[in-house]
Amino acid sequence: MLSDLDGVLLDLDDTLFDHRTAADAAAVAWAGALPGWQDRAEDAVARWLALENEHFPRYARGELTLLEQRRVRVRAFHPSLAVLDDAAVDAAFVDYLAFYESFWRALPGASELVGELLASGLKVGILTNGYPDQQRQKLERTGLFRADVPIFASAGLGVAKPSPQAFQLACAGLGTVPSRTLMVGDNYDFDVLAARLAGLPALFFDRHARGLEPGAPTSLDGVAAAILR
Repeated sequence: MLSDLDGVLLDLDDTLFDHRTAADAAAVAWAGALPGWQDRAEDAVARWLALENEHFPRYARGELTLLEQRRVRVRAFHPSLAVLDDAAVDAAFVDYLAFYESFWRALPGASELVGELLASGLKVGILTNGYPDQQRQKLERTGLFRADVPIFASAGLGVAKPSPQAFQLACAGLGTVPSRTLMVGDNYDFDVLAARLAGLPALFFDRHARGLEPGAPTSLDGVAAAILR
């Protein structure tokens, strides 16, 4: 695969950075301060995940802004939050965010993967849906930030995955052509199928062994081996 590539675009959340674990733990901690959620950790996790799965794709489709989808999720999380105005909802989210940030961790093998790709001579960038500042902070605080790895975040690009334009803009920023730029990510629809539709080859990081593509790597060590073989 290496000889066919000039660059690699890596997803961030749940590819290099352990978003799911941090988000689940933060939901439990945040819910503990809300009436009726005490000792219902599984319910809090399931509720927050369901809201993320429902409304974040609405942002990706252009139906909501990042801020709007966040406010919708907060209001729907608990009846006590549903009646709050925008300022109070934003303040409530700050409470959640403090918990979320306290659980930030890189996934095993993430730093090694980026280093090996760069050492092979490939250009490496990160293509992620989110705010540029927050996504950069994730990299900095988990030891993954590198000045030679540009970050292409949807709020900065003005378009989100799975739009073909997101991949095209990232390739342009990386200085590579789509046909020789590999997209790697854990979201089969947004990172893999969408990248292929945009003209990029794609590698599915099957972190949870969902079996959507036979032979897809289930570890970042496996991702490195698949690319560099």
